[in-house]
Amino acid sequence: MEKLFAEVYVELKHRRLDRIFHYGIPPGLTDRIKVGARVVVPFGNKLHQGYVVNLVKRADVEKIKNIKELLDERPLFTPQDIELARWMADYYLCPFVAALECILPAGLKYENSTVIALLGSDEEAMSLLNSLKFMDTEAAEVLQFVLDKSSITRANLEKKFSGKNVARAIETLVDYGVISMKQQFRMTGFRREMSAILVRDEEISSDTQALANRAPKQGQLLSTLMDKKRLPVSLLLKQTGAPKSSLNALVAKGLVRLEEDTVAGKVIRQSDRPEVIHELTDKQEQVFRRVSSAIRDGKYAPFLLHGVTGSGKTEVYLRAVQRALEEGKSAVVLVPEIALASQMVSRFSQRFGEGIAVIHSGLSRAERLQEWMRVHRGQAKVVLGARSAVFAPVKDIGIIIIDEEHESSYKQDQVPKYHAREVAKARARQHEAALVLGSATPALESYLETQKRNYGLLTIDQRVTTRPLPVVAVVDMRQERRQGNSGIFSTALFQSLENCLGNGEQAILFLNRRGFASFLICDKCGFSIRCPHCDIALTHHTKGNKLMCHYCGYQQQVVTQCPRCGSPGIGGVGCGTQQVEEEMYRRFPDLSVIRMDVDNTRKQGAHQRLLDKFGSGEGSVLIGTQMVAKGLDFPNVTLVGVISADTGINLPDFRAWERTFQLLTQVAGRAGRGQRPGRVVVQTYQPDNPAVGRARTHDYLGFYRSELARRRQFGYPPFCRLIRVLITGQDEVKVKTGAEALSKVIKKNFLLHSAAGEILGPAPAPLAKIKGKHRWHLVAKSPDAEELKGVVSASLRQYSLEFDQQGTNLAVDVDPSGMI
Repeated sequence: MEKLFAEVYVELKHRRLDRIFHYGIPPGLTDRIKVGARVVVPFGNKLHQGYVVNLVKRADVEKIKNIKELLDERPLFTPQDIELARWMADYYLCPFVAALECILPAGLKYENSTVIALLGSDEEAMSLLNSLKFMDTEAAEVLQFVLDKSSITRANLEKKFSGKNVARAIETLVDYGVISMKQQFRMTGFRREMSAILVRDEEISSDTQALANRAPKQGQLLSTLMDKKRLPVSLLLKQTGAPKSSLNALVAKGLVRLEEDTVAGKVIRQSDRPEVIHELTDKQEQVFRRVSSAIRDGKYAPFLLHGVTGSGKTEVYLRAVQRALEEGKSAVVLVPEIALASQMVSRFSQRFGEGIAVIHSGLSRAERLQEWMRVHRGQAKVVLGARSAVFAPVKDIGIIIIDEEHESSYKQDQVPKYHAREVAKARARQHEAALVLGSATPALESYLETQKRNYGLLTIDQRVTTRPLPVVAVVDMRQERRQGNSGIFSTALFQSLENCLGNGEQAILFLNRRGFASFLICDKCGFSIRCPHCDIALTHHTKGNKLMCHYCGYQQQVVTQCPRCGSPGIGGVGCGTQQVEEEMYRRFPDLSVIRMDVDNTRKQGAHQRLLDKFGSGEGSVLIGTQMVAKGLDFPNVTLVGVISADTGINLPDFRAWERTFQLLTQVAGRAGRGQRPGRVVVQTYQPDNPAVGRARTHDYLGFYRSELARRRQFGYPPFCRLIRVLITGQDEVKVKTGAEALSKVIKKNFLLHSAAGEILGPAPAPLAKIKGKHRWHLVAKSPDAEELKGVVSASLRQYSLEFDQQGTNLAVDVDPSGMI
């Protein structure tokens, strides 16, 4: 057999090491190393995990090291996965390995640990221990612990003896030759067991009776497996009462094989409610026909489904997925929130039963891995989940659906900072699949793609059964303050709550708490102080008592009176969910209130429990943040109250108005979904802001046109592309110096490549310090995406070679969704 070499990416994610390294394949692994497998390789003076991306006949170096160990007998990555990771690395300017590791669930990732074990006999160790008790008490304590455990990881040993010089004690014991240290790669964090799998189904049926007569227990095992195909060994033996020896005999005959499996709790799929299949409206039918035709044609076809809230987009999704299955293909459906995932799971499980897999962060690591493995084995052809489900190992995809496609939660906040929408587009191209982006308030960039004819536009402009959209009332909180009402609720909202609750109906109270920093607003005229260069609200920093723009670095002193009207009533606004809850109980002492926020939804399943409680009528009012703003369908909700629209409008972000419009429109859509009409009350100090005014009339196209004009004026996306680089570290001087150095390199490369572009910043990030680390950022901006990526990529490589980066980290964000 011709000698081959493996092209391997090593797990280290440093930019200097982001390339292929060649390794030899030792004789024992010649037939076992496959593209897409993980291996252990020597790199420097240590062993590291690596990823085999190709097998070649020639290596690029003369002296070549061999692969030490194979971690995956069956490759986990397909050639398409490797191609997708290369695309991600190029698009998001991230290391290839970082992109590749996104594709694997956490439970399948190996941990590299140093294992400390005894050398020689226990008697020799005890002899040395007795001597060390008098000479080196720390080394004696460590040796005693290792002796008790036989082996232990170095990390656990250091944790056990926290505060002591464990490193010196280990070095002493190694010098005495009583312990050894060895690197070990293992998957941890969940329990495993063996599963029995039927191998030769077609050959067994004719021989089963003969085998049953000859060896009844083996026959019983085969009969059970013929029905189930795959069962955990413990469950199989319990059900049949057969001994392990009978199973081993079947394995020896090649009729059954054993495979290690993860053990996890069952992911609940089946809904208790009977399925209701709704007749499609004419508009829904038109949309479904176009999507169905694209699935049947088997060519990449992206669509934007612009459907008003309550227009029945989910029923269209269900029909489209069913059509993909009928064509022998698979489907991926993404939702932006865990709370939405649980409601969508209910709908999809009614339609497809156990044929769906659920993947989102609300599941335990073992549960996510179990779902991933079901998809990997082809046991589930429909995947439903949040952002990371876009990487599910489905084969032959017919359709990918992204519900609420405008949501910023589809953007990953850790490197690589991918957007699930862009990854979905790449996967849909790979599989020649249909792609449906659904929203009542599409992202400006997505809607613009329909105008450029890059996406097909699908529109549903009416609610099902022609129910009207809710009436939206905007309350000017400046007038409320002038009339002496300084409370949380305006008169209009309080009266609406009284009427709603008095009629036995339910209400949702929404707080837009995306904001984290104070902004100043005048309670008389509604004026907020904005950057003269960026049209972004200035952020109030209590340190130094100054106002700062976190885009360009502009700053000014805090003012004590309104620059527009001269009123002294200028200051910060806003309140929290707990304050609103307390106010509700003060006004309505006998009321049952349910609060949903980060504090009370941390535990697994908490979202669903609270929503089920509200849906069953146990709570009259649901108070929450973004998690109650979209996707929820409660027929008895007739009132939605928005406590303050101003927090979102005045965030230091060029997308602040767009997100405010989207949130207001989405949360308004929760009202009036049943037989009774809905009403929405929006409280604001800025009633004339386009985000508020257009949301009041449900006018997406009007907002789209006005916001597009504003973006064009200030040169924001979609009229330019942005790349943000965040520099962090514990030494503020190093962080600032690094940011300034990188800024100079990028500016120089813009000139060198004659590329159109500019740099905003560097400046302190809006959250200038988190967990002891200082944060500075800069934004590279250009109308040409490819030129921009080329310049920034070259600058990052140059920076990594020429500047001291010790103590600082860089995080690159292509197409940032925010500047926090």
